[in-house]
Amino acid sequence: MVFAKINPFFYIIRIKKLENFMLRFAGTVMISWLFLGGLAEAGEPGNGKEGTNERVIMGWVEPVVLIPWGVELKAKLDSGAKTSSLHAEDIERFKKDGEEWVRFVIDIERKAKKIKQLHVEQPLARDVHIKRHRGSAKKRPVVSLEFCLNGKRHKAQFSLVDRSQLNYPVLLGRRFLKKAALIDSGKIFLTREGWKTCLVEYAAGEAPKS
Repeated sequence: MVFAKINPFFYIIRIKKLENFMLRFAGTVMISWLFLGGLAEAGEPGNGKEGTNERVIMGWVEPVVLIPWGVELKAKLDSGAKTSSLHAEDIERFKKDGEEWVRFVIDIERKAKKIKQLHVEQPLARDVHIKRHRGSAKKRPVVSLEFCLNGKRHKAQFSLVDRSQLNYPVLLGRRFLKKAALIDSGKIFLTREGWKTCLVEYAAGEAPKS
């Protein structure tokens, strides 16, 4: 019986081809896993379960409740702005126990020429310089505030500015949004279910402890 002599390089080539196939297969599995993970992270509109860090899909305008005052305000979600901001009037800096503080007034409601206002005092977190079009930069105080959005309690820094000529008294910038929300620029008020939780737990009264 005659046996054909097989070149040993034949086996080497076959092994290399098998290795390349396995690498391509593993890469495809990894990409699919990352893609599905990204979809899971996006979450569902208005899905704000307590204790999760998932970003949820929200409209470009959503309601918030300031804690602990129970004040209901509409917020514009704007990824083009870095820092969140809040419309405030009569801003005054002062010292308290040797620390820098700020007192200011928030307009709660305007009906029939009657204005309800909330007077607030908060520690100064930092200062930010805001540059307007065709104008010099102005120094604005920044304070940390708690609020309820989509049924969850959040904390963010807000610069105190004049937003009287704008449609919404609150702006949520990307420093906050990058951890909490993905914006659907074609819709508003996607957090209706979570909003009910905010009203029950935080509106009209002191906020419960976390």
